[in-house]
Amino acid sequence: MVSSKLRKVPEGVSLTSKEVAWIRRKLGREPNPVEWGMFDIMYSEHCSYKSSRKVLKKYLPMTGSRVIIGPGEDAGVVRLASFDGKDYVLVVAHESHNHPSQILPVEGAATGIGGIVRDVYCMGADVVGVMDALRFGDPQGEKAEIVKEIIEGVITGIWQYGNALGVPNVGGDVYFDADYDENCLVNVIALGIAEEGSIIRSRVPEEARHQPYDIIIVGKPTDLSGLGGATLASRILDAERTESIGAVQLHDPFLKRVLVEATHKLLAEARASGFRIGFKDLGAGGISCAVSEMVGSAGFGAEIDLDSVHVALDGMEAFAIACSETQERYCLAVPESFSGEVLKIYNELFELPHIYRGAKASVIGRVKADGTLIVRHGGEVVVDVPVDLIIKAIEYDRPAKPRLRPQPERVSLEGIDIKDAGLRVLASISAASKHYIYRHYDCEVKGRAVLRPGEADACVIAIADTPFGIATSVDGNPRVSKIDPYLGGVWAVVESVSNVACLGGVPVAITDCLNFGNPEDPFVMHDFNETVRGIGDAARALKPFGSDEPLPVVSG
Repeated sequence: MVSSKLRKVPEGVSLTSKEVAWIRRKLGREPNPVEWGMFDIMYSEHCSYKSSRKVLKKYLPMTGSRVIIGPGEDAGVVRLASFDGKDYVLVVAHESHNHPSQILPVEGAATGIGGIVRDVYCMGADVVGVMDALRFGDPQGEKAEIVKEIIEGVITGIWQYGNALGVPNVGGDVYFDADYDENCLVNVIALGIAEEGSIIRSRVPEEARHQPYDIIIVGKPTDLSGLGGATLASRILDAERTESIGAVQLHDPFLKRVLVEATHKLLAEARASGFRIGFKDLGAGGISCAVSEMVGSAGFGAEIDLDSVHVALDGMEAFAIACSETQERYCLAVPESFSGEVLKIYNELFELPHIYRGAKASVIGRVKADGTLIVRHGGEVVVDVPVDLIIKAIEYDRPAKPRLRPQPERVSLEGIDIKDAGLRVLASISAASKHYIYRHYDCEVKGRAVLRPGEADACVIAIADTPFGIATSVDGNPRVSKIDPYLGGVWAVVESVSNVACLGGVPVAITDCLNFGNPEDPFVMHDFNETVRGIGDAARALKPFGSDEPLPVVSG
């Protein structure tokens, strides 16, 4: 029975009246404040894709003979090649960290890198590179001072985290425009390599139907940082940045390095012992999101005791423990008989409690077969909800309406000084060399760089112990998208694929990271629909060499 002390619906919940009524009807009772807070996060656009899911499914090709795991888990997985009896796969994840980077540029960008590399690490891969696609305001315009502060902070956050973690930067792109003065875009990509048989799923294994499985949290102690980050990412960002500072996570790449090495040891032990495990990053929504998605995607439930979660502060409330987005944490589902070894690896062999105050691995619950999420705190049940109700929000068919767009002026070439025009293009901050940015990044760490940022249309890194390499490119032109969003989507795919092909690479997959305004605005929704349609059409037209299959979209 859910605690009767928790009946009041808290203020600040951003659910619509339709969603509130739908939840009450499905649940058959009034949710308590902890449950409302959880629904508020899980039904945000950031977590639920409630306005975009149908459009993405309609237009994007997401499967193919090379695709092992497409969109839906922490990262996509694509077959690359076989060598010396080993089948190698590419693991790739792509996401944005826009609002946090506008509010606290260093922390926002750094935790963007931190989150995206966790997505790849927890699939069982070794991260071999990160990329960034950045959109900034006009550093020569009316708001130059704040724009320059954001640019410097974002670049600092990216290099501070990536360099300290020991992951090379393998490409990116940058545009500057006054349209981004109030809302920069920071899109990050992580690439990993693994053997196909070593892939870990971000879901509970089927073996949990036949033997008991524990749920373990690993990493920093849960604190109040990042609380409400998912809802922040889903709302319109106000001009006043200070009000949302608490929703931005705090990073620690040095602790992450220890977690990476400990995790390599854990995965090796699991493979050697024949144990199947589930492994997931704790990002948006914290424990509540990670646990519900990991069990729900496999048709399970879970029972969680928040009193067993290692926390940084005494007296933390149930909602904060369950939903805080504290960085540098993972969630594991492992056989009960393997839990002791997991705790030993993290807490004793790699000494997490001595590396960072309060950091450790803790068993916080168990997997259940009945499909419900039960959460206890202080001896009382504070959440009792079907998992499907948490992870499957209402899906919308949003109205879409084309906006009146400015058409480019027809330009006559008569009387134009070609030399002067060329120099003006080269002097443009969006066309000029980006050496100032990528000179901050370590592109040589791991010793696999073949072509680095600035040396060609794409970057190339070698796959260790093989004759193969990976060519990477990220591209897009917001000015084209502003005139015609469909062509903007096509342009992004064609440009990225062309960059790879120019180096002799064979494109095998693409990712997307789609940054749009409020989907309840019909003009915004039309832009989104057309962009996705353009990406899909280009992916179907640009088939990989020698294949009749579309170029699959595997992450975003």
